[in-house]
Amino acid sequence: MTGFLVMATAPMPMFATFGVLTAVMIIFALLVSLLVLPSLLLLVTPSLKGDERARLEQAITKGEFAYEPHAPETAHLRHPGEEERERRAEDDE
Repeated sequence: MTGFLVMATAPMPMFATFGVLTAVMIIFALLVSLLVLPSLLLLVTPSLKGDERARLEQAITKGEFAYEPHAPETAHLRHPGEEERERRAEDDE
């Protein structure tokens, strides 16, 4: 995007206009992909429940592991490798 904005300083008006227009369109495309697309996907994609969800999980995981949703009673537990990462970070300091 910066390269196209640099073209805005070109002495030829045709190249300057092309640079500005292209940079604006890139910014517009970025904003649409970050703001509009996720919202649109939530509206368009149906929520899967029951057998449909089980079939989808089976198709994605191919039976390699069982998907278990996070239980609220285990929310306070930490990831097994988290303590070791914290120790390494302290050692590096």
